[in-house]
Amino acid sequence: DEAVLERLGIGEPDETTVGFAEMMTIKLGELMDQPRQVRIQAFQAAQKKKEDQAKELLKKKEREKEEAAKMAAQVAVNGRIASSMKKYWAALSNGEGDVSEVRRFRRKPELGLLVSSTEDIKKISPYNWRNMGCSGLTEQELRCLLVRLGEPGMPGQAD
Repeated sequence: DEAVLERLGIGEPDETTVGFAEMMTIKLGELMDQPRQVRIQAFQAAQKKKEDQAKELLKKKEREKEEAAKMAAQVAVNGRIASSMKKYWAALSNGEGDVSEVRRFRRKPELGLLVSSTEDIKKISPYNWRNMGCSGLTEQELRCLLVRLGEPGMPGQAD
């Protein structure tokens, strides 16, 4: 009615305002058709669901935070292992050390990545990347490769 709209300071309502008002009127009508106890139960169920979702979100964030902390610790351990093994890899690549270890180092192209320059790693063909694998590598070798291939400037195949 015009007097109500004027008193509320609303000019001519647009279609979206009218549509929203109609939707709310229908919703309120549906609520009023339900007994009061049913409305209260529905409201309480909605509140409980909202609280449960909030609790689950907090739990999920806590789990993610714990996982991130574990990952950070793992990355730190990998970094320490990689830095302590650099001299060993350099010695093996120069043919120094146990003969069987030198032979193994030269036979596995994955281990060659540990002493290769970033430019040399970028030159590796996609075919050779696909042929590389991690079976038969020790835990220290795998950790060192993770650190080396995670360095900035590595090609996309290193992922």
